[in-house]
Amino acid sequence: MISQAQVAPDASRADRRQQLLDCLADGARHSGAVLARDLGISRTAVWQHIKALRAAGAEVFSKRGGGYRLDEPLDLLDAGTIRKELSAEARARLQALDVYFETDSTNERLLQRAATDDVHAHACLAEIQTAGRGRRGRTWIAPLGGALAMSLAWRFQSGIEALRGLSLAVGVGVHRALEACGVGRGLTLKWPNDILWQGRKLGGVLVEVRGESCGPALAVIGVGINVALTATARRSIGQPVADLRAVLGRRPPRNMLAAAVLREVLAVVRMFERHGFAAFAQHWRRRDGIRGRRVGVVLPSGRVSGRAEGVDADGALLLSVHGSLRRYPAGELSVRLTR
Repeated sequence: MISQAQVAPDASRADRRQQLLDCLADGARHSGAVLARDLGISRTAVWQHIKALRAAGAEVFSKRGGGYRLDEPLDLLDAGTIRKELSAEARARLQALDVYFETDSTNERLLQRAATDDVHAHACLAEIQTAGRGRRGRTWIAPLGGALAMSLAWRFQSGIEALRGLSLAVGVGVHRALEACGVGRGLTLKWPNDILWQGRKLGGVLVEVRGESCGPALAVIGVGINVALTATARRSIGQPVADLRAVLGRRPPRNMLAAAVLREVLAVVRMFERHGFAAFAQHWRRRDGIRGRRVGVVLPSGRVSGRAEGVDADGALLLSVHGSLRRYPAGELSVRLTR
């Protein structure tokens, strides 16, 4: 079942913002009076919704007497378009696809729904995440229309322990999807869940698992990709970042990008079920962006520095510290490049 969230007749504020954005998406200038008439609201309400869209990251320009326009046209996410771009095999595997205008977090949306429903092979995307999550409790900043925020739920019959290395395997899938979309040289992977372009963060993966040690286990796989970041978003992120608009020289069609990523992630989970991380280890090692470099590993108990020596068969980081090779499974730790 493929569905798209619909705007109800008694539209909420979020629904009104979506309707307003639909009107502005062509990049043309639109009169405030015409927008108010078409949406059935006051011009003051139009202005309030414009401010909300700006707060969400949309670059809406206004001119007294000249109406409103976006800085450039937007291709809004659409479930039907994404579905058409999927391969027949991917469409057969996918049980449901929802596109929300606004949600707290696509991962959280699926985790909450899993408490009462079967969400296996259920994907969701959102234009706006009010509480998007990264690793270790960080916030994932994704301006409206400027990123891809997507999650897929997948039920594994194996237990939680068997899912070690899943985030790295998904990173391989995202890497392949970006290559298929035209991103070439400079694209690498950073343990355990970052996608880099020329050393700057282009995207990331967050896998959250619920289940038993002996199985089954539900993995909710979140993928975020920077598409076209605003200057405000770049300042807020606090680390070197890249986006696809700069990498490709154009803003890529996000529905095609979503389909490419979803197709690869669906292929990854099926392969991971049968072979684990071993099926992806060679590709990951070829694209390892930190191997041979000095890094600092931030542990709950402190920090250790050494030279990254790649990953083992389970996807654990191998670190050379004073001539001794140490192994660090992915978990509550992070890696920082050092000189």
